[in-house]
Amino acid sequence: MNKILLSVVCMSLFFQSSLAIAGQEELKKALEQDMQYYERIIKPSGRNAQTNFLNRVIQKYEDKDLDSMYLISVEEELKTVQQKKEKPAKDNFEKLIRKVEVDEMIRDAEESMKNPRKKSRTKSGGSIKFGMDTSGKHKVSGAGLSGSEAVDNGTSVSFEIAPVNDEGIGIGAGITYQLPRNQKDYEGKFNFVPIYGLIKICSPPSEASPYFIGQLGYNLLYEGDKDYTGEEMSLSGGTYYGIGAGLILQDEFQIEVLYSVNKGEGSYPGGYVYGWYVPPFTIDVEYSKISLSIGFCF
Repeated sequence: MNKILLSVVCMSLFFQSSLAIAGQEELKKALEQDMQYYERIIKPSGRNAQTNFLNRVIQKYEDKDLDSMYLISVEEELKTVQQKKEKPAKDNFEKLIRKVEVDEMIRDAEESMKNPRKKSRTKSGGSIKFGMDTSGKHKVSGAGLSGSEAVDNGTSVSFEIAPVNDEGIGIGAGITYQLPRNQKDYEGKFNFVPIYGLIKICSPPSEASPYFIGQLGYNLLYEGDKDYTGEEMSLSGGTYYGIGAGLILQDEFQIEVLYSVNKGEGSYPGGYVYGWYVPPFTIDVEYSKISLSIGFCF
Protein backbone atom coordinates (compact mmCIF):
# COMPACT_ATOMS: atom_id res chain seq x y z
CA MET A 1 0.00 0.00 0.00
CA ASN A 2 2.82 2.41 0.91
CA LYS A 3 4.49 1.69 -2.42
CA ILE A 4 1.29 2.50 -4.31
CA LEU A 5 0.84 5.72 -2.35
CA LEU A 6 4.44 6.68 -3.03
CA SER A 7 3.94 6.04 -6.76
CA VAL A 8 0.84 8.23 -6.87
CA VAL A 9 2.66 11.05 -5.09
CA CYS A 10 5.60 10.78 -7.50
CA MET A 11 3.33 10.86 -10.52
CA SER A 12 1.49 13.88 -9.14
CA LEU A 13 4.74 15.71 -8.55
CA PHE A 14 5.89 14.78 -12.05
CA PHE A 15 2.76 16.19 -13.68
CA GLN A 16 2.91 19.34 -11.58
CA SER A 17 6.52 19.81 -12.60
CA SER A 18 5.64 19.27 -16.27
CA LEU A 19 2.86 21.83 -16.09
CA ALA A 20 5.15 24.32 -14.39
CA ILE A 21 7.81 23.85 -17.09
CA ALA A 22 5.18 24.27 -19.82
CA GLY A 23 3.92 27.42 -18.10
CA GLN A 24 7.43 28.85 -17.93
CA GLU A 25 7.95 28.13 -21.64
CA GLU A 26 4.74 29.98 -22.53
CA LEU A 27 5.76 32.98 -20.41
CA LYS A 28 9.23 32.92 -21.97
CA LYS A 29 7.74 33.06 -25.48
CA ALA A 30 5.44 35.91 -24.46
CA LEU A 31 8.42 37.83 -23.03
CA GLU A 32 10.34 37.35 -26.27
CA GLN A 33 7.42 38.79 -28.24
CA ASP A 34 7.20 41.79 -25.92
CA MET A 35 10.90 42.48 -26.33
CA GLN A 36 10.63 42.19 -30.12
CA TYR A 37 7.89 44.79 -29.95
CA TYR A 38 10.19 46.90 -27.74
CA GLU A 39 13.03 46.74 -30.27
CA ARG A 40 10.79 47.55 -33.22
CA ILE A 41 8.38 50.13 -31.83
CA ILE A 42 9.31 51.43 -28.38
CA LYS A 43 13.07 51.76 -28.58
CA PRO A 44 13.12 54.47 -31.32
CA SER A 45 10.70 56.68 -29.34
CA GLY A 46 12.99 57.92 -26.57
CA ARG A 47 14.18 57.16 -23.06
CA ASN A 48 10.94 57.86 -21.21
CA ALA A 49 8.94 55.46 -23.35
CA GLN A 50 11.69 52.83 -23.04
CA THR A 51 11.85 53.16 -19.26
CA ASN A 52 8.09 52.95 -18.78
CA PHE A 53 7.77 49.96 -21.09
CA LEU A 54 10.63 47.98 -19.52
CA ASN A 55 9.35 48.64 -15.98
CA ARG A 56 5.91 47.36 -17.00
CA VAL A 57 7.43 44.26 -18.59
CA ILE A 58 9.43 43.41 -15.48
CA GLN A 59 6.43 43.93 -13.20
CA LYS A 60 4.18 41.92 -15.51
CA TYR A 61 6.36 38.80 -15.55
CA GLU A 62 7.29 39.01 -11.90
CA ASP A 63 3.55 38.92 -11.12
CA LYS A 64 3.25 35.85 -13.32
CA ASP A 65 6.15 34.12 -11.49
CA LEU A 66 8.44 33.87 -14.50
CA ASP A 67 11.87 32.59 -13.48
CA SER A 68 14.01 35.66 -12.69
CA MET A 69 16.84 34.41 -14.88
CA TYR A 70 14.79 35.27 -17.96
CA LEU A 71 14.37 38.86 -16.75
CA ILE A 72 18.10 39.55 -16.35
CA SER A 73 18.48 40.85 -19.91
CA VAL A 74 15.44 43.09 -19.47
CA GLU A 75 16.80 44.55 -16.22
CA GLU A 76 20.19 45.18 -17.84
CA GLU A 77 18.49 46.97 -20.74
CA LEU A 78 16.58 49.11 -18.22
CA LYS A 79 19.82 50.08 -16.45
CA THR A 80 21.43 51.02 -19.75
CA VAL A 81 18.47 53.19 -20.71
CA GLN A 82 18.42 54.95 -17.33
CA GLN A 83 22.10 55.83 -17.67
CA LYS A 84 21.59 57.52 -21.03
CA LYS A 85 20.92 61.23 -21.36
CA GLU A 86 17.50 62.17 -22.70
CA LYS A 87 17.54 63.44 -26.27
CA PRO A 88 14.84 65.24 -28.22
CA ALA A 89 12.52 62.56 -29.53
CA LYS A 90 10.05 64.51 -31.67
CA ASP A 91 11.06 62.76 -34.88
CA ASN A 92 11.11 59.40 -33.15
CA PHE A 93 7.66 60.03 -31.69
CA GLU A 94 6.26 60.81 -35.14
CA LYS A 95 7.81 57.59 -36.43
CA LEU A 96 6.20 55.71 -33.55
CA ILE A 97 2.77 57.16 -34.43
CA ARG A 98 3.17 56.13 -38.05
CA LYS A 99 4.23 52.60 -37.09
CA VAL A 100 1.28 52.25 -34.72
CA GLU A 101 -1.08 53.37 -37.51
CA VAL A 102 0.44 50.81 -39.86
CA ASP A 103 0.06 48.09 -37.21
CA GLU A 104 -3.61 49.01 -36.77
CA MET A 105 -4.18 48.84 -40.53
CA ILE A 106 -2.58 45.39 -40.61
CA ARG A 107 -4.77 44.19 -37.72
CA ASP A 108 -7.92 45.56 -39.42
CA ALA A 109 -6.99 43.75 -42.63
CA GLU A 110 -6.46 40.50 -40.73
CA GLU A 111 -9.86 40.88 -39.04
CA SER A 112 -11.53 41.50 -42.41
CA MET A 113 -9.98 38.31 -43.77
CA LYS A 114 -11.20 36.34 -40.74
CA ASN A 115 -14.70 37.82 -40.96
CA PRO A 116 -15.55 38.53 -44.64
CA ARG A 117 -19.23 39.09 -43.81
CA LYS A 118 -18.48 42.75 -42.92
CA LYS A 119 -17.03 43.41 -46.35
CA SER A 120 -19.99 42.03 -48.28
CA ARG A 121 -22.55 43.83 -46.12
CA THR A 122 -21.28 47.19 -47.43
CA LYS A 123 -23.23 46.50 -50.62
CA SER A 124 -26.61 48.17 -51.09
CA GLY A 125 -28.37 44.84 -51.63
CA GLY A 126 -29.58 45.83 -55.11
CA SER A 127 -29.81 43.56 -58.13
CA ILE A 128 -31.04 43.53 -61.73
CA LYS A 129 -32.34 40.15 -62.92
CA PHE A 130 -33.07 38.84 -66.40
CA GLY A 131 -35.36 35.83 -66.35
CA MET A 132 -36.89 33.13 -68.51
CA ASP A 133 -40.46 32.28 -67.43
CA THR A 134 -41.23 28.60 -68.08
CA SER A 135 -43.91 26.00 -67.26
CA GLY A 136 -46.58 28.71 -67.31
CA LYS A 137 -50.28 27.99 -66.63
CA HIS A 138 -53.13 30.41 -67.41
CA LYS A 139 -56.22 29.60 -65.33
CA VAL A 140 -59.65 31.20 -65.70
CA SER A 141 -62.65 30.85 -63.39
CA GLY A 142 -65.96 32.66 -62.92
CA ALA A 143 -69.11 33.42 -64.94
CA GLY A 144 -69.62 29.73 -65.45
CA LEU A 145 -66.15 29.38 -66.97
CA SER A 146 -63.27 27.29 -65.71
CA GLY A 147 -60.16 26.13 -67.49
CA SER A 148 -56.41 26.03 -67.68
CA GLU A 149 -54.10 26.54 -70.63
CA ALA A 150 -50.33 26.25 -71.01
CA VAL A 151 -48.41 29.45 -71.70
CA ASP A 152 -45.43 29.88 -74.00
CA ASN A 153 -42.10 30.72 -72.44
CA GLY A 154 -41.56 34.41 -71.84
CA THR A 155 -38.90 36.78 -70.60
CA SER A 156 -38.92 39.28 -67.77
CA VAL A 157 -36.73 41.94 -66.18
CA SER A 158 -36.67 42.64 -62.42
CA PHE A 159 -35.17 45.32 -60.25
CA GLU A 160 -34.82 44.61 -56.51
CA ILE A 161 -33.19 46.23 -53.53
CA ALA A 162 -32.89 44.55 -50.12
CA PRO A 163 -29.88 45.51 -47.96
CA VAL A 164 -28.67 42.48 -45.99
CA ASN A 165 -27.69 42.96 -42.34
CA ASP A 166 -24.97 41.14 -40.37
CA GLU A 167 -27.45 38.37 -39.48
CA GLY A 168 -27.92 37.61 -43.21
CA ILE A 169 -31.48 38.95 -43.47
CA GLY A 170 -32.50 41.45 -46.14
CA ILE A 171 -35.85 43.23 -46.34
CA GLY A 172 -36.73 45.36 -49.34
CA ALA A 173 -38.87 45.75 -52.45
CA GLY A 174 -38.87 45.01 -56.15
CA ILE A 175 -40.69 45.34 -59.45
CA THR A 176 -40.85 42.97 -62.44
CA TYR A 177 -41.79 43.71 -66.02
CA GLN A 178 -43.00 40.71 -68.02
CA LEU A 179 -42.70 40.92 -71.77
CA PRO A 180 -46.06 39.93 -73.37
CA ARG A 181 -46.54 36.21 -73.91
CA ASN A 182 -49.12 33.88 -75.55
CA GLN A 183 -51.21 30.95 -74.43
CA LYS A 184 -50.23 27.97 -76.54
CA ASP A 185 -53.58 27.34 -78.24
CA TYR A 186 -55.05 30.86 -78.23
CA GLU A 187 -54.14 34.08 -79.97
CA GLY A 188 -53.54 37.22 -78.00
CA LYS A 189 -50.76 38.32 -75.71
CA PHE A 190 -50.90 39.31 -72.06
CA ASN A 191 -48.49 40.36 -69.33
CA PHE A 192 -48.33 41.42 -65.68
CA VAL A 193 -46.20 44.03 -63.93
CA PRO A 194 -46.05 43.20 -60.19
CA ILE A 195 -44.60 45.41 -57.47
CA TYR A 196 -43.78 43.62 -54.22
CA GLY A 197 -42.05 43.55 -50.87
CA LEU A 198 -39.46 40.84 -50.33
CA ILE A 199 -37.38 39.13 -47.68
CA LYS A 200 -34.06 37.39 -48.26
CA ILE A 201 -32.37 34.94 -45.92
CA CYS A 202 -28.71 34.62 -46.88
CA SER A 203 -25.90 32.35 -45.78
CA PRO A 204 -22.53 33.86 -44.74
CA PRO A 205 -20.65 35.32 -47.74
CA SER A 206 -18.37 33.00 -49.67
CA GLU A 207 -17.44 32.25 -53.26
CA ALA A 208 -20.95 30.79 -53.73
CA SER A 209 -23.53 31.84 -51.10
CA PRO A 210 -27.05 30.32 -51.21
CA TYR A 211 -30.14 32.29 -50.20
CA PHE A 212 -33.92 31.95 -49.95
CA ILE A 213 -36.36 34.61 -51.09
CA GLY A 214 -40.05 35.33 -50.52
CA GLN A 215 -42.13 37.96 -52.34
CA LEU A 216 -45.61 39.38 -51.74
CA GLY A 217 -47.26 42.26 -53.57
CA TYR A 218 -49.77 43.50 -56.12
CA ASN A 219 -49.91 43.41 -59.91
CA LEU A 220 -49.65 47.07 -60.72
CA LEU A 221 -50.59 46.36 -64.34
CA TYR A 222 -52.40 43.50 -66.04
CA GLU A 223 -52.57 44.08 -69.79
CA GLY A 224 -53.59 42.25 -72.94
CA ASP A 225 -53.95 43.05 -76.62
CA LYS A 226 -57.27 43.04 -78.49
CA ASP A 227 -56.92 39.40 -79.44
CA TYR A 228 -56.63 38.58 -75.74
CA THR A 229 -59.34 40.87 -74.31
CA GLY A 230 -61.78 41.25 -77.19
CA GLU A 231 -63.49 44.57 -77.79
CA GLU A 232 -65.06 45.21 -74.41
CA MET A 233 -63.17 43.24 -71.74
CA SER A 234 -61.19 45.38 -69.24
CA LEU A 235 -58.40 44.03 -67.07
CA SER A 236 -57.27 44.91 -63.54
CA GLY A 237 -54.48 43.59 -61.34
CA GLY A 238 -54.62 41.40 -58.27
CA THR A 239 -52.30 39.85 -55.71
CA TYR A 240 -48.85 38.53 -56.47
CA TYR A 241 -46.59 36.16 -54.54
CA GLY A 242 -43.43 34.19 -55.14
CA ILE A 243 -40.98 31.93 -53.34
CA GLY A 244 -37.60 30.66 -54.45
CA ALA A 245 -33.90 30.17 -53.87
CA GLY A 246 -30.69 31.33 -55.44
CA LEU A 247 -26.93 31.45 -55.36
CA ILE A 248 -24.74 34.58 -55.12
CA LEU A 249 -21.39 34.11 -56.86
CA GLN A 250 -18.37 36.09 -55.63
CA ASP A 251 -20.73 38.74 -54.24
CA GLU A 252 -21.30 40.05 -57.78
CA PHE A 253 -23.63 37.72 -59.70
CA GLN A 254 -26.65 35.64 -58.82
CA ILE A 255 -28.62 32.71 -60.19
CA GLU A 256 -32.20 32.24 -59.02
CA VAL A 257 -35.15 29.86 -59.37
CA LEU A 258 -38.53 31.35 -58.45
CA TYR A 259 -42.08 29.98 -58.43
CA SER A 260 -44.58 32.85 -58.63
CA VAL A 261 -48.29 33.51 -59.18
CA ASN A 262 -49.88 36.58 -60.76
CA LYS A 263 -53.59 37.16 -60.21
CA GLY A 264 -55.90 39.52 -62.06
CA GLU A 265 -59.47 40.15 -63.04
CA GLY A 266 -61.31 40.58 -66.33
CA SER A 267 -64.59 42.48 -66.45
CA TYR A 268 -67.18 42.53 -69.26
CA PRO A 269 -69.71 45.42 -69.07
CA GLY A 270 -72.47 43.52 -70.90
CA GLY A 271 -73.72 43.87 -74.48
CA TYR A 272 -74.84 42.12 -77.61
CA VAL A 273 -72.65 39.50 -79.24
CA TYR A 274 -73.79 38.15 -82.60
CA GLY A 275 -77.28 39.36 -81.81
CA TRP A 276 -77.37 37.82 -78.35
CA TYR A 277 -77.31 39.91 -75.20
CA VAL A 278 -74.57 38.90 -72.78
CA PRO A 279 -74.98 40.27 -69.22
CA PRO A 280 -72.03 41.79 -67.29
CA PHE A 281 -69.66 39.30 -65.74
CA THR A 282 -66.29 39.07 -64.06
CA ILE A 283 -63.67 36.36 -64.34
CA ASP A 284 -60.63 35.64 -62.18
CA VAL A 285 -57.32 34.96 -63.90
CA GLU A 286 -54.29 33.24 -62.38
CA TYR A 287 -50.94 32.96 -64.14
CA SER A 288 -48.37 30.69 -62.46
CA LYS A 289 -44.86 29.96 -63.69
CA ILE A 290 -41.28 29.02 -62.82
CA SER A 291 -38.64 31.64 -63.54
CA LEU A 292 -34.96 30.95 -64.11
CA SER A 293 -32.93 34.14 -63.90
CA ILE A 294 -29.42 35.53 -63.76
CA GLY A 295 -28.67 38.79 -62.04
CA PHE A 296 -26.03 41.42 -61.33
CA CYS A 297 -25.59 42.64 -57.74
CA PHE A 298 -24.61 46.15 -56.73
